[in-house]
Amino acid sequence: MSTRDLTQTERELITGADFSPPEPVFECDSNPPARVYVGGTRIPVINNGVRTEIRKDGAMGLTRYSEVFFPREWGGEAFENAVRALDPNEANVYDPVDIQFRDYGDDGEYKTVHRGFVMGVGGGGRGDLERRMTVGDVGQLLGGMPIDQEFTYEAGTEIEDVIADIIDQIELGGVVPKVFSSIEFNAIESEAADTDSLGLGNTIDFADAGLTDVTPGIGISILVSLLTRDRKEFEPNKHTVADIIAWIEDRLEGYFYFRPPEGSSVGESDIELVYDQDPGFEFTANHLDENGGYGVQIYKNNALYEIRPINQYLVNGAVTTSTTTPGAATDPPAETTKQYPQAIVQHEQLAELANVPLRPPDEHADEVTTVAGAEKRAIEGLKNALDESGLGAIEMAPSPRMRPYSTIKSLLACGEERSEDSEPFEYEVESVVHNARATTDRDQRYHATTVQCSIPHKDEHIEVKESQMIDIESESRVTLGDLIDLIPGI
Repeated sequence: MSTRDLTQTERELITGADFSPPEPVFECDSNPPARVYVGGTRIPVINNGVRTEIRKDGAMGLTRYSEVFFPREWGGEAFENAVRALDPNEANVYDPVDIQFRDYGDDGEYKTVHRGFVMGVGGGGRGDLERRMTVGDVGQLLGGMPIDQEFTYEAGTEIEDVIADIIDQIELGGVVPKVFSSIEFNAIESEAADTDSLGLGNTIDFADAGLTDVTPGIGISILVSLLTRDRKEFEPNKHTVADIIAWIEDRLEGYFYFRPPEGSSVGESDIELVYDQDPGFEFTANHLDENGGYGVQIYKNNALYEIRPINQYLVNGAVTTSTTTPGAATDPPAETTKQYPQAIVQHEQLAELANVPLRPPDEHADEVTTVAGAEKRAIEGLKNALDESGLGAIEMAPSPRMRPYSTIKSLLACGEERSEDSEPFEYEVESVVHNARATTDRDQRYHATTVQCSIPHKDEHIEVKESQMIDIESESRVTLGDLIDLIPGI
């Protein structure tokens, strides 16, 4: 027997030492920034508190992963008993978990940001009392579930049947009933965004999913023939449930993710697979005197500086040769001309903020022979370059509605210091971290939402600045002075 097996009081009585547990993150706070429920039991959190990350990557459009630091015992109650993964004798160790964060923006209410399951529990690294729990997402399990299915045009299979096969396989994998009591599919109504009490999603009707030949009111009964005109086969030695989800997402204009059913209370053990055409929300920083989406308090925003995006893209097409043939003896002699198409496109708002054209090396597209083709190629090139330009960070007060695919409109900002002379800019959220933790200095902020964001590239943001066919013969020579002007810093 060791002191590990004793209660806090017994250890202090035997050793005379002070085994006071670490101070809880949210002690004496009736409205803590976060709440954690395991199997319906609320557990306290300490030290590093709660961290929930929401990402785009993986089989699903949205996946979640959380870490929770909690005490082995607190106030005479053994919270390790609430997390059955600590007990190897328990038949079911995959407890359902609800993690909520308080909204510091518009309403101050709690929103469930993650309904998942306990993946593992171990020591937290800060003494005997601390435990660290990891919480997974059902979407993370799909890549390990082989599936044997064939969908054909002739069979008249409906999308409902495809989803039913997916859910059957998830249930066979043990998610139901080992983790959740039930799992349903939901292609929900678009107007539910304003009445979603959990703040968990804009929703759509499948009839608005961007498909063609859909009969109005058909709902989710969309024939697989709209996904494939022949057949699609998934083999268990090659494919998993994740492959089917990816196959559908590639052909529809929406995303899949798991969430609590609408109106579900914390501690309930059901979950649903949702198809959502637009899972993001619109956010506007509180320092902007304008309406638009949900309000959010920005602590720090230097995302545009971190990304340093280009704002122009130039494409030179292939050289084409044309020769005029005189039709009569009096006509001018035959002429040979060489031309190539050129197009320059610009992201207008980025160009205004930079006050100077910023672009990568010119692209030479040998397959482009027309001005229209050069314009199209330049627009695609600018969009791709912005996608690859990197990510910036924005830190804000806890905003549990925040998720990937959302947009944030904000000035550059650091605390109360803001670039008032610049125009507000809109960012697209790529990943989100909700964090509520303690610090050694209680005067420091210890709960926030941080996002990694990119530059959105909507069609209305990009304009064609110049496009023309350039005659090689009439082109002026490049002088040494022109070349020197191209050298940075000269």
